[in-house]
Amino acid sequence: MAPLQAKHVKVCLECHQNLADPGLARAHSKHEAEVSCLDCHMPRIVQGVSSLLRSHRIDSPSNPAMLERSVNACNLCHLDRSVAWTMRALNESHGQAFIVPRGPEQPAALQWLSSEQRIERLTAAGALGISPLGPRYLPTLLSMLNDPVAYDRLRYLWAIEEILGRPLSEAEYSLTGTPEWRRNQTLGLRSMVVSP
Repeated sequence: MAPLQAKHVKVCLECHQNLADPGLARAHSKHEAEVSCLDCHMPRIVQGVSSLLRSHRIDSPSNPAMLERSVNACNLCHLDRSVAWTMRALNESHGQAFIVPRGPEQPAALQWLSSEQRIERLTAAGALGISPLGPRYLPTLLSMLNDPVAYDRLRYLWAIEEILGRPLSEAEYSLTGTPEWRRNQTLGLRSMVVSP
């Protein structure tokens, strides 16, 4: 994943010069300085060859169309919060008027990882791979190593390796092993990396 560089933010500030002031930027975003304008307006939702890339579309996290798509900029960071939580937060902090759905709320990470939409599952895994919240979702990601599609398994494997901070050996997990072999390896991994 390409790191954020000052020159990337500088392009934004060419038009939005008032937000070069850190205090004004915090007031605008309602976030501390470690959150970049790119995180909110160009989230990492595009599947690259080996990582998630930033969207080339400049959008607003309070755009209703962004929240209608299941994967949204806010929850890519707030993976442990529900999309309904995001709607409430935008209503309070940015004066939006989202109608928040009623009912049980599920963390966005779990919602996306269990989605029927493949792109949502892959995007959630990629986001968890670079998130400090990743270890919390290791059990779910490990179970996804049994996906029937090898490419998808590879993306889940990369996310797990990012969270663990090391590559898994072929003995620990074989991407191309038989389904039964992979299931047994996944059980072994669960017992090794997931504390009770």
